[in-house]
Amino acid sequence: MKKIILSIVSLFLLNSCDIDLEPKSSLIYSGYWESEEALEANHSGIYGRFRNYAFTLYSLGELRADIWGGRTMESPFSEDFIKINYNVDTAPYGNWGNLYRLIHNLNDFIANASKIDYPKNKLNHLYGEVYGIRAYTYFTLLKTWGDVPIVTEPLPPNFKPHELKLRGIKRSSKEEVLNLIKNDLEKSLEYFGDDYTYWNNKKVYWSKNATLALKGDVFLWSGSVLNKGKQEFQTALNSLEQIKNVTLENNFENLWTSANEENNEFIFAFDYQINQATHSYPSFFSGHNSEIRSSFDRFGNSMKSFVSGGLNRFGATEKAVNTFIEAEDNGDLRKKSTFKFLFKNDKGYNSFDDESYKGSLLIKFPGEEIGSEVLGVSNIPVYRYADVVLMIAEAKNELHMDPSAEINLIRQRAYGDKFENFKYLNASYDLNKAAILKERLLEFVGEGKRFWDLVRAGDNELIKNKPEFQGNLYKVYLPITRDMMNNDQFMAQTQGYE
Repeated sequence: MKKIILSIVSLFLLNSCDIDLEPKSSLIYSGYWESEEALEANHSGIYGRFRNYAFTLYSLGELRADIWGGRTMESPFSEDFIKINYNVDTAPYGNWGNLYRLIHNLNDFIANASKIDYPKNKLNHLYGEVYGIRAYTYFTLLKTWGDVPIVTEPLPPNFKPHELKLRGIKRSSKEEVLNLIKNDLEKSLEYFGDDYTYWNNKKVYWSKNATLALKGDVFLWSGSVLNKGKQEFQTALNSLEQIKNVTLENNFENLWTSANEENNEFIFAFDYQINQATHSYPSFFSGHNSEIRSSFDRFGNSMKSFVSGGLNRFGATEKAVNTFIEAEDNGDLRKKSTFKFLFKNDKGYNSFDDESYKGSLLIKFPGEEIGSEVLGVSNIPVYRYADVVLMIAEAKNELHMDPSAEINLIRQRAYGDKFENFKYLNASYDLNKAAILKERLLEFVGEGKRFWDLVRAGDNELIKNKPEFQGNLYKVYLPITRDMMNNDQFMAQTQGYE
């Protein structure tokens, strides 16, 4: 269950509020890369640093979609970001979300790990992991800002992200960034070879399956958002179909407990455990016990015995409330493990009700009651097999193939005994696309997928589901901050914000 202790992880766990790029790996310059222990410490430290960005990665991938922005029981967080209300003066995620600090660690490893006398098969596996994570990081940068600087060498000590341009590192084009990502994917797969194992047999480490899932994700993006052609979808499909030794768990509900983290479905997940790191879902997506226990769920049941340990800073939209209630009424089992909707009285409700509705609780990652606290100790998946199945469906639909088998694989688990009533039959391209998007919405709330799904689905789909983008499509890509511009007079602003 919770056994991985990253003993030297503090080497990399700088607070994400710090904006300077001064990693402790400056020790490398005085000979830190001189032993197996140093190599393994750097490898472990990469995962500690990667995990530090988990909520940033989630927020970038979900908050701007159509799920959040509804009523909350405390003052809401990220309102402007959710409402697409940002500009150069209010730009979120300054200094490229500090992701170049992680890239530095990855570049450090790539440049120095081969200097250590280490078993070749193990070293190859580690290089496969690191190239995969670097591809994932640059893919996040590409999706978020479009043109971004490319840095593939370790940066010197005391170097700051906003100084990248001063060093002659300009924002590279989307095309150039995409090429780097694709090259890193191929290097990762080359290093993994035929090795589908997980380091230490734990899915909290990157693997060949994770790289193949990411490759599918990247090529779906390049085929749709970057208009690189139908061959991208074929490559995505080929990659996703190479994934092995994972399957859907029988019970959706069982995916979200710390007791079942090494389940058959997860491909890569961020690791959380007591006395090391806990995630923030119970802190921001739950609420005060007093507020919750005076409420009723949508069936009129009292919430008086519910245990919570946080605040209610993000609220589901009216659309999301109605979508999940309708799904539950149809027999979809996913809602009961995803949301609880709270009302002021015990009448019971089949839809959003403006007068009585109080707010929502995201219960997919509920936390565990430990002493007097509720702590987020369940692992958070980045890729799981359900994602792969629906990406295969998407690739097939783009290639004008029948995606119904994949859609039905997801629905069969979701509807259980009622599946035959909701069995999907292949239809037109547009209807298939809508069905895939709907399944992804019901499946992946809280996992940082929905905004990217809508962008990949095209401008019309994005605007239909998030009307704030009407006339503001340039805001899919974030601006860089005024401070970044002031620190470098030659820094190019994201297109549309000039």
